[in-house]
Amino acid sequence: MGQLLVMLIVPPIVGVVTYVVIRLVSKSDEDDGDKVIHERRHGV
Repeated sequence: MGQLLVMLIVPPIVGVVTYVVIRLVSKSDEDDGDKVIHERRHGV
């Protein structure tokens, strides 16, 4: 019974954690890209 609960509970948790990490990484990449574009346009 315990193994069944682990099989049902762990994969969604891993999926959510992976999703959050990917979102944070892609968000920081977008922010860096916007910063570079802004600096190029305004000569900063």
